[in-house]
Amino acid sequence: MIEWSKIVEKVLTLPAHEDVMVKKSAIIHPTLVGFKRSVGEPHGQRADYRLRLYDGKSIHVREYNDHYRVHWDKVDPSTSVIAHLKHDAPHIYMLLLGILGISSALLANIILSRLRKV
Repeated sequence: MIEWSKIVEKVLTLPAHEDVMVKKSAIIHPTLVGFKRSVGEPHGQRADYRLRLYDGKSIHVREYNDHYRVHWDKVDPSTSVIAHLKHDAPHIYMLLLGILGISSALLANIILSRLRKV
């Protein structure tokens, strides 16, 4: 059996978000060694798990039917959701900024139109 510490060690030598595939039959379940259930962007996985590292990074595990895909993220979401999105899911971060900008503009427009009626 492979140890999770060896997987984590290998993953940390790679660039952020680069997956390592591990057969489920070769390793124990991640929750048995401290990984916590998490959420992640949908990629066809059955579940997501994370292990927050001492420096604020995290190991992200996606569980599929017969294997795991493991990579590291620059910021663990438990440290800062906004920083996690900005550094590890920038497309979602930009989408949220866009939605926030449009919502702010609409709200300002509603407030201004009501003020004009007064």
